[in-house]
Amino acid sequence: MEKSFSELVKEAKLTKTGKIIADYILDNMIMACFLTSTELASNLNVSEASVIRFSRAIGFTGYIDFQKYLQRIHMNTLSKISDRVESSSARYEESLKPHPGEMHFGIEALKIAQATLRNLFRDNGSKNFENIINIITRADTIFIASSRYAYPYENQLVALLSQLTPNVVSTGGANTTILERMTSIDKDDCLIMFHIPPYTKLNTAIMDMANDSNAQIIAVTTNHNADLPSYIKHKIVVDLGSNSFAPSMIGITFLIELIANGVSREMQEVAKARLEKADYYMQKYKLVFDYEN
Repeated sequence: MEKSFSELVKEAKLTKTGKIIADYILDNMIMACFLTSTELASNLNVSEASVIRFSRAIGFTGYIDFQKYLQRIHMNTLSKISDRVESSSARYEESLKPHPGEMHFGIEALKIAQATLRNLFRDNGSKNFENIINIITRADTIFIASSRYAYPYENQLVALLSQLTPNVVSTGGANTTILERMTSIDKDDCLIMFHIPPYTKLNTAIMDMANDSNAQIIAVTTNHNADLPSYIKHKIVVDLGSNSFAPSMIGITFLIELIANGVSREMQEVAKARLEKADYYMQKYKLVFDYEN
């Protein structure tokens, strides 16, 4: 079990500046979880180097390592329900249990959301995102599939990418017609698979079909140890945990926006031409403003 921040401070030999930093963090533990070293230094009118030295003095390799520790111990005080709890009734029952946190559930949800968004980058890395965007933009056709529970995510990504390129195929929900729609997939295509619990045999069949056709496969899943076939080389891990009876959509919605944003930057000419054409007819017929017709 990790030591508390107070214990680490008591055991460390701190300078006068180090004690000032420690006192500030003790009084502002929640806010400190999300401050950069530059922001923390600015709030205290000390140098950023002093903040980094303080982090090392209490046993961390640097400020980022220390900040991850703060976020971990803070998350332990929240009533976050793991996305492994899949049943809505079980999640609801869990959400009503007493817990160590004393915040209003709305503020608590906000803190969980902030951690979820930050962890999306921490758990996946910018190079992984760049590689995945590259796979998508180089594909002749982009197939997007999901389990029944993840179909809203599939639908959202299809809607965004279809504005940028005509080469998007939605498998259209969790039934065997998915396989019929994927019969044309080949080595020059890619599959984006929303592999979200509960996992089904259909998920595996879809990925097997893409793999047998030598297509690139990108799996969007909830943890690094998800029930994925061994041949999956590209994946994005997103946290669906929340303090509610329903899994959080914040992380995966943000991920979908990131993918669309990245693709738009790589497909500038094609995307611009398609968006301008749509805008022309929207404006010509005043479709944006004509709500009555």
